[in-house]
Amino acid sequence: MVERKNKSFKLDERVLKALESLAQQRNASVNQYLESLLFSHAKKEGEIPSDAMPLGEKRGGKRNGAGRKVSS
Repeated sequence: MVERKNKSFKLDERVLKALESLAQQRNASVNQYLESLLFSHAKKEGEIPSDAMPLGEKRGGKRNGAGRKVSS
């Protein structure tokens, strides 16, 4: 089974702002947007098989505090 792994990168602040804007326009998190973008690029370049599908959302089920309003 393929899993997601954490990795950190240092990016130009302008790139980060652009990613935030582009992700927001697509109603996605920056992580979701970036993963989709990189997955598509890697498939196009032949690094990921053309028939491969991206991982789906893994946060299903009951989570502690899900839906709870945070008071400020």
